[in-house]
Amino acid sequence: MKHIFIVNKFSAGKKLNGISKQIEIACKELNIDYLIEYISKDFATEDIFKKYQETEYIIIAVRRRWNS
Repeated sequence: MKHIFIVNKFSAGKKLNGISKQIEIACKELNIDYLIEYISKDFATEDIFKKYQETEYIIIAVRRRWNS
């Protein structure tokens, strides 16, 4: 089953590449089929949900820790 990770590129800021890389490494280690979707001003969370609403994919919102 595919996992969809939702990353807000604005809140991730400079850590965007690091967050994406961590997802990639973890998914490859665990042999998880995945896709990373990025929220932007033109592509909101609602758009992602609509895009995948007819699927059985697992959707995961990624949140950056403020103290890291």
